[in-house]
Amino acid sequence: MKVSRRGLLSAAAPLLIPGATFQGIAAAADQGGQGALSTLRGPKFFIIAAYAQDPGSMSAWKGRGINTMISPTDDFAGGNGPLWRKTCHDLGLKMIVGGRHEAEGGRYYPPRASNSYALNQSDPLVIGNHLADEPDQTPPLKAEHEAEIAFARSLGNTKPFHVAYTNNVTGMTYVGLGPQQWVNWAAPDWLGADNYAYQIGYTYKYAALYADEGYVGPFTTMSGHGVSVLVRGPLNKVPITHPNRAMIAYLATGRITDGAPGGQPWPRMTALQFLLQAWSCIINGAAGLAMFAHYNAGSPHQIGDDTNAELAGALATLAAQIAILESQPLGNVLMDTALGGRRAYIWRPCTDSVGGGGFKWPTDQPNFGSTSGLQLPPWFEGFEVALGGETFCVALNLHDSQPKTLTDTRMNKSRDVFAPGQCKFWKRSAPSENLFAPLRPTALQRLGRHPTGGADATGDQVIG
Repeated sequence: MKVSRRGLLSAAAPLLIPGATFQGIAAAADQGGQGALSTLRGPKFFIIAAYAQDPGSMSAWKGRGINTMISPTDDFAGGNGPLWRKTCHDLGLKMIVGGRHEAEGGRYYPPRASNSYALNQSDPLVIGNHLADEPDQTPPLKAEHEAEIAFARSLGNTKPFHVAYTNNVTGMTYVGLGPQQWVNWAAPDWLGADNYAYQIGYTYKYAALYADEGYVGPFTTMSGHGVSVLVRGPLNKVPITHPNRAMIAYLATGRITDGAPGGQPWPRMTALQFLLQAWSCIINGAAGLAMFAHYNAGSPHQIGDDTNAELAGALATLAAQIAILESQPLGNVLMDTALGGRRAYIWRPCTDSVGGGGFKWPTDQPNFGSTSGLQLPPWFEGFEVALGGETFCVALNLHDSQPKTLTDTRMNKSRDVFAPGQCKFWKRSAPSENLFAPLRPTALQRLGRHPTGGADATGDQVIG
């Protein structure tokens, strides 16, 4: 099942929906056969983006911690492209921006004579170009996308091209091999895909779903799996021929649509579910996250930013935690600031699921096999980064309603209890310290973030 972002944009267009080029090597884990270094370009910071939001919403989004705005076209649902760009500049927000694709019978191509790509090239805050949205679901064909890229290059644009697929491509809902023909398309530099798992009820990826793909793999969230298969594969037994391209996972902070069974909105995630899903995407290799905040309540009732206070707070918490990873005294633990893309890391997937389970959570439960190799025991996944003579560790409790205990000698953990959905960050030399918590206001102000949270004994706001 798929919700079309394009449909929301076109329906809402009259209402003005609310809301340095990165060169180098996108590095991902190459230990343990988990992937190889890629020569494709990746961002030099972790992208936290909002998708297709109007200028009036941008200040609120920046307050939640985002650093990038994404839109597949430069006319931004109502011809307000110049104001959109200016507002991004006023707020210091980076941009991933498409050209001016005019619809013809549901198709965005051929490209129009527009200086959009020339503007993108000359604008230091534009970090990438956006191809037409969801090409796996609706034409144009690959050749027409490649013609669009050639058109941009003819204008002197050398910046990366980003394409966002539907969740069908990543196997979140199994639809056979047809849409997966896109995963090894070489033209885009940066990939993206919808990850609306909690909304559509497919929360985790385990045995019954893996059976469709002909192999058993590590237990993870549906969203984490969607990232992992695009970063390193395999996908439905199809190997990834261009591994480790920068991957942006699209998460829903809005209810999306009234098209759910019975005409009811899709369920909204809780803050815990949002953070669990986001960290699973990061652990599995994401170089960015993009928030899809729309809600289609039926024309003309289009809501551009349907993010509620709980999820706005969760996003701010996530942004503050990512800032901690990126601002360690020994260096940026998450991103390779010299070469671009994720810093080289050791992927620590969860144990394989080997039987049982199904499509519904929590009614259906996975069965686990024996932990082997670099795998973490159930219910954990994580990664390690060697930096400045230290090993930094991140681990996530994948269970969204039960605490779980982690013991792992590589990470120097012994019977450490993680709350439901909790992610911890620590140095191997100091395994009892969670660098994500507590985080005090003065530190947050230095990081330029605006998280929310409870209060500790001193009255200071804390998160984590």
